[in-house]
Amino acid sequence: MSISFSSNSVTLMCTTCGVCKVSLLREFCNKTGVQITLKDYKFSLTAPFNEGDLACIVPVVKHTDFKPLEASGLYELAQVQLQSGNIEVALDYLSEAVQLFAQVFGPLHVNIANCYKVIARIHHALGDSKLSIHFHLIPGSYQLIIEAEFDLAVLAA
Repeated sequence: MSISFSSNSVTLMCTTCGVCKVSLLREFCNKTGVQITLKDYKFSLTAPFNEGDLACIVPVVKHTDFKPLEASGLYELAQVQLQSGNIEVALDYLSEAVQLFAQVFGPLHVNIANCYKVIARIHHALGDSKLSIHFHLIPGSYQLIIEAEFDLAVLAA
């Protein structure tokens, strides 16, 4: 979306549109990723900024929060089955959801960790501590494997 103004002056534009200069500056910085030092800027000056006012520039990245419908649906079905007391069916749905999430996102993702967390809680409620601990540690073990592979790659380089 592009908006063009016929005004050459920010002051004229702010008075015409009824926007405060500080609000315009804040919105500009948010949209472009510019970070400036915190101080009271004198907008009445012809040059209210100097080189030292620029703190840094942060890249602005836009992304969408992708949600695979089938895997998310299985996770929600598992929650419903848990509330209904159908534990075995819920475990089946959760294991299928883990597989689908892993196909889409890979082994390290918050949705997979959430599935494993629910599976661990189910096994804990059933009194199976070993399986509960196993499923509780799975996301962490993936992280350790990835870190070890990274360390080996760094050492080899």
